[in-house]
This record gives sequence, structure tokens and C-alpha cells, in this order.
Amino acid sequence: MSNADIAVIGIGVMGSQLALQLEERGSSVALFDEFSPQAAQQLIDKEEGKRFVTAQGLEDMLALLAKPRKILLMIKAGSPVDDYIEKLLPLLDPGDVIIDGGNSHYEDTERRCKRTQEAGVHFVGTGISGGEEGARYGASLMPGGAEEAWPIVKKELTSLSAFAYDETACCHWMGAGGAGHFVKMVHNGIEYGCMQLLGEAFHVAKHILQKDHETIYRAFTSWKDGPMAGFLMEITADILGKKDAETGEPLVEVILDRAGQKGTGRWTCQLALEHGISVPTIEAAVTTRIISSAPQQRRTLHAHLPTLSLPTEGLPSLDMDALQNALYGATFCTYIQGFHMLQRASEEHHWQLPFADIARIWTGGCIIRARMLEDFRALYEDTQTPDNLLGSALFRDIWQQTAASWRQVLLHTTAQGVPTPAFSSALAFVDAFRQPVLPTQLIQAQRDYFGAHQYERTDKEGRFHTHWLAGNTLTSDPV
Repeated sequence: MSNADIAVIGIGVMGSQLALQLEERGSSVALFDEFSPQAAQQLIDKEEGKRFVTAQGLEDMLALLAKPRKILLMIKAGSPVDDYIEKLLPLLDPGDVIIDGGNSHYEDTERRCKRTQEAGVHFVGTGISGGEEGARYGASLMPGGAEEAWPIVKKELTSLSAFAYDETACCHWMGAGGAGHFVKMVHNGIEYGCMQLLGEAFHVAKHILQKDHETIYRAFTSWKDGPMAGFLMEITADILGKKDAETGEPLVEVILDRAGQKGTGRWTCQLALEHGISVPTIEAAVTTRIISSAPQQRRTLHAHLPTLSLPTEGLPSLDMDALQNALYGATFCTYIQGFHMLQRASEEHHWQLPFADIARIWTGGCIIRARMLEDFRALYEDTQTPDNLLGSALFRDIWQQTAASWRQVLLHTTAQGVPTPAFSSALAFVDAFRQPVLPTQLIQAQRDYFGAHQYERTDKEGRFHTHWLAGNTLTSDPV
């Protein structure tokens, strides 16, 4: 075979599955893996009859491609991508396209777009969500980069996508530069927050409501069909239903509570601060994973610091229905935080991100796919929707439905010393935005006191500075 439609470099788990899907959806594929040469040949031998081809060297592999050449990199993010770009550029022609399908930082993608543009080569950074199953059967794709490249790669990238609720492809062009990888990063940040909320809900059911595992499993299974319907809820119910083959106990109970992370959640928090956007639920999720990484310290402090719980008599009663309500409100709020971050980044980078389409392509293939994303698509298609989604009529209805349950959860967890930082931060996020006056008025006075940073007044225009130790002070006589 000659004139393959696209090359996949990096035949690991994701690369091999994407190659299979590309071939099954109409593309002939050149396979190449410099660090594991046998991987490409093994896939060809295993999938006999597929329109695959491989070569011994990079230059020979490129000779197999139809022009303009399209190369999909499925390699480790970071310096390996830069190294491959430098290897490829001398061998490529103007108009060829390099596609980075890894979890790259959006600023790296911006830099790579400029670097390849100098050689007349197009660069596309595409976020791909869906894990191994999505790579094989349809993922959610968020491409961005060189605008001229989109007509060239649209067929292949769209062929890798799942289908949304309306049967459209879960692949849409995000915009110039690092837009695609930025959107994928925020997707992962929302994912962190939603996973943390589900973990906390399980913890509350077990340690506050004192429910047995079978009851919790049945409840989470029933929630799959309600307003919380989505992939993460589905897999959580599946996980809770799995027993350990050795002990016969629920498998989740024998898993060490030390959660890993690969960086995209942390990037989301860092960039939220840089863009001046509040994403406290995502931050709580990242912080909790960091704390979870020290299990021995936590067990030592458990013995050292008593719980000192408060009596719960007289508190509003809490049940599984209230917990589900609180989970729904907090999860919806987490999505709002992510979309607010996308809005701000779109303004600052002049990306013109397609928010309604982002919500649509996230309804299929990706990890955070959920029924509530259809509500977000509708919100962004409504020209009357306010910039702050907390001000939408939809969220007002959700707030009225869930706020009491949300507060009940936190009353009980706080009284009994069970941490629920994601539930707490999500509620504080809403409460802070709905307050006409915040305690930051005192902070402005403090800043002016020690740094002469000035402040604004509520009763007149302008900026003011006070000599705080001079005159007009209250007496300090004891009350």
C-alpha cells in the first residue's frame, strides 16, 4: 500500500486504538513507533487485512503518506513532542500537518504553532477525551491550532469521534493556537471536581448516614437514571457493585485511599488564578488528592487529634434523597465554574470559543459526559443567558431545589468532623456570589493600612487613602 491517508506515531494503548478506529472508518493508516518498533508490526499481524503499513525509519514512513501529509502524534506530552517536531520539520513540505493528540499544556501548543508556521507546516493541538474505550469506539475531540489545517484534518478527526445526543459528531474546531488543549484541560478540571463530589457523597452515605454498602450501591445505581445521569455516575455504580475476588468484600473498601494525578487538574487551578476566575471545587479536588498522598501522616494524626464532634440532635434530618439533591446542585456548580473559566480565557485570548458546541461534544465520548450538559448547550444558545451562569433562570430553579439539602449535608459533616471540601467549596462559591456585601471591605482597609493601596467608597466616586493612626478613632475602652 502507498499513499496512506494519515500516520499515527506512538503505537501504545491510545495510539493503537485510534489507528484501528481510523482504519475502520475509512482511512488507510501508516504506523510508526521509534521506541517500540515491534508494536506497529504486532498490530499489523494481529489485525490482518486492515489497511495498515509500517516502515523502518521516519523518512520512509513519511514517503508512504499522501500529500498534504497528516501525522498524528500519540506520544508522551512535554519534551518528546518538541523532539518529534524538530525531527519532522526538515522532512515535511509546506502545507503538511502535525497533530498532537496528547494532554499538552496549551502554552506549549501556542509555541509549537509558531515554530511550525515558520516552516510553512501546520500544527494542530487536539484534546481527546474518552480513555481507551473512546479511542477505540468514539471519543470527544477538541482540536485547535492553525486554522488552515482544519479542512485538511477534519475528515480523519471527525471519524474518531463519538456521537452526541443529537447524532452529530463529538468533534468541533475550538479556535486558534492552544484553544483545543485549553478546553481539554478545563474538561479534566471539571472531571476532578465531579469525581471528588462522588467520592464525598459515598463517604457521607457511609460515615454520616451509616448506610451499609448494599444500600449505598442500590442508591447510586438508581441515581444513574435521574438528573445525575452520566458516565462518571455509571462507572461509580459499577465500582460499588464489584466485589474483591480474594476477600469477598466490596473491592472499593480494600483500595488504598491515595489518589494519583497527572497534572491537568493542577494546571486548571493555576491558570484559573492567572485568569482571575474562581474554581474552588476543582481546587478542593486537587488539594484533596495532594492530602491523600500522605496516608501514614493522616493515620498518625487521626490518633493524635480527637474528632471533637458536636451533637446532631435538633439538626434537620439527612437522608439519601437529600444527599442526591446536594450532589446534583454541587455538580452543576462545578460545570459552571469550568465554563466560566472558558469564557474568560476566550475573551483574553480572542479565541471565540463555541460554548454551545463544547457542551454538545461533551455529551458523548468524553469522561464528563452527562445529561446536564444538554442544559448548558441550551443556556449558551439562549441569547438572554447572563455571562455568570449562576444568574440564569435554570440555576435559580436548581438552587431552590437543592440548597436546603446542600446545607443539611454540610451541617452534619461539619458537626461530625467528616471532610467534604468539594461540597463545601461549591456552596460557598454560590453563597459568595449571592452576597451584596463581602468581608473583603475589611481586607481593603487592611491593605490601605499597611500598604497605602487605597480603597473605593460606597457613597462617592474615586479612590481614597486614610492615615489610620491619626484622629477620628473610636475609644478603646473595654466594653
